[in-house]
Amino acid sequence: MDRSPLIPPVRATLLFLAALASGATPSAAQDIPLDTAELASDDAADADSSDAVRSVLADVVTAYAVPDMPAATFLGTTPATIARPATGRDFLVGLASGVDENGRARQGFALEASPLAVIPGLGISLDQYRAAGFNPRYLLANLLLSLGAAQAAGDTAPTTLAYGLRLTVFDAGDPMRDPEFLRALGDSIARCRPRTPLGGIPHADRPTQLTAELRDLMDERHDRAVRCMGSHTRKLARRYARAHWNASNVTLAYAGGERLNRSSFAERRHAGDRVWVTAALRAGTAAQAIAYVDWSHVRDAGIRSYSAVTYGARVNVGSEAVNGFAELLGQERFHAPGGGGASGRSWSAGVELRAAMSLWISAGLGERFRQTARPDAVAVIASLRWGISLGSRLSPGN
Repeated sequence: MDRSPLIPPVRATLLFLAALASGATPSAAQDIPLDTAELASDDAADADSSDAVRSVLADVVTAYAVPDMPAATFLGTTPATIARPATGRDFLVGLASGVDENGRARQGFALEASPLAVIPGLGISLDQYRAAGFNPRYLLANLLLSLGAAQAAGDTAPTTLAYGLRLTVFDAGDPMRDPEFLRALGDSIARCRPRTPLGGIPHADRPTQLTAELRDLMDERHDRAVRCMGSHTRKLARRYARAHWNASNVTLAYAGGERLNRSSFAERRHAGDRVWVTAALRAGTAAQAIAYVDWSHVRDAGIRSYSAVTYGARVNVGSEAVNGFAELLGQERFHAPGGGGASGRSWSAGVELRAAMSLWISAGLGERFRQTARPDAVAVIASLRWGISLGSRLSPGN
């Protein structure tokens, strides 16, 4: 059985959960050859040149964030339906739905769950969530497990089973740990309560059947209160996000995969691993520094196996009158022994100034600036090309 060099206990645990539903056991695994038809071409893997690597860098680091569902990102798919169980029973049912009547992995299966929700006895209170210092309960509350299965093109292609973990280690912009936000949220919800009781409701000591008219009135009042609370909550959330856009945070994720020959859990080969880490540091009230690292190891029957490290560093500046950024993207790709490698780097920077109401002028260099700015018009001033836009293009909130 093939073994991954990366955190084998995590990999074995996640794979065991998937195999449980079919009755398969990890000890039944075998190393199997892969069909050469599954070796889909990868422009960056096929070309050992810095130009080939540089051409894809802008698409690798987009929002400097780890994926919401690492298993789906590993598969390179967007599931149409994702099961999100809220109880242990629903979690087991979700696992079973990923296996057909013959004990083989189903195509298009996707599941995401929080251990806090599906394991009895792991619930935490708001006070426990907000506890200062090293807080294991906070880590557990922000841990997400994901599973998914997809088949490569071709009827005979093996199924890839992916598993992943996503963890928020620290987030200074978490509104549920902010006492002022929680107070404002409570006050806004309280304002949505009905000021006076609805007339005609019988007392508790005199039960009687409600009329249809009274029931409709109660439903209408309930719906109105829910809409009011939803509106207030969204406004508070938007306001909080704008005020904390540059909050410090650290997030990481892991995903791995197994190639299942004929969709069988007993005939599998490790497909690779991937790790993401993002860290952001607040710099004053109008700036933020971000670092991003993405390490991947891909195994394709030893023919196109490679490892790659993609990294990014960016500084964002945002205010009412000036927005800007500067960033460096890079990738180092290492092929299997004897296969060579490739590397590339790309940098970009830009700034925009608010000249008047709904009028911004911008200038910058690099592919990322050209993709992001997209001005409404271009003018040449003092031998420099300036973009003119009716709205902000470089605001960190965009």
